[in-house]
Amino acid sequence: MPNAPLLQSADLVKAFRIFEERNGAHPLVVFARFPVPVEWSFREVEPGVMSADSPPSILRRSQDFPHAYYECGPFTLWKPEHLESVNPLGDKVLSYIMPTERAVDIDTPDDWEYAENLYRLSCLKTVTSRKF
Repeated sequence: MPNAPLLQSADLVKAFRIFEERNGAHPLVVFARFPVPVEWSFREVEPGVMSADSPPSILRRSQDFPHAYYECGPFTLWKPEHLESVNPLGDKVLSYIMPTERAVDIDTPDDWEYAENLYRLSCLKTVTSRKF
């Protein structure tokens, strides 16, 4: 999708292999790991004022939570029968975990700037890792 410019062709190949190995039993969705526990989330309850979604969780260390993932949106894989379901993503789905440095969904100018910076860093990493 045009909103996922850091996607690599290898991501598509790896995800399709997972889908094929599992015989397309469920739709395959691309996920990235949340950088911090979702249990640490806050919501704005009025302008400039936040409230913890789970106040007791704020006191726990990040290592004490299982990893949580979000659907990052570059692509999904489906069989026709998946699309006939009322909510094809409402039950189980197969997963491909996208490296977080490539899981940028561009919806805002800030997202675009962040993706550009990550791209520049990946180019720099490629150049500096070459052996001369």
